[in-house]
Amino acid sequence: MHELGKVFRLRKLPTKYCAGYETKSGRQLALNLQKRSGPLIYVWVEDYTGQIRGVAVRNVKYASEPYAPDQGRAASLRSNAPRLAEGNTAWYLTVESLDALKDLIRWYSTI
Repeated sequence: MHELGKVFRLRKLPTKYCAGYETKSGRQLALNLQKRSGPLIYVWVEDYTGQIRGVAVRNVKYASEPYAPDQGRAASLRSNAPRLAEGNTAWYLTVESLDALKDLIRWYSTI
């Protein structure tokens, strides 16, 4: 979470499940604070190009696709990063390492 806070504004105090951030351009990003699978970090974003080493799209219903507006997802997004909540398209990503997270942060801060 520290790496995200260096670049993005924390939208509000994190909940037990989620921390929501906002870029200077207004895009939102949410860090899943509960889900852990080994070293993987889980992140929600509004857009993703699929070109960052160590970052993969995770969607159990539609592989390699963003979550559709009508596709269910974490309820905590509604208050922490509403632009990523149900009703909007959002990408759910797995990030393999801190270096991959830094690359994602660097890219996301430019769009």
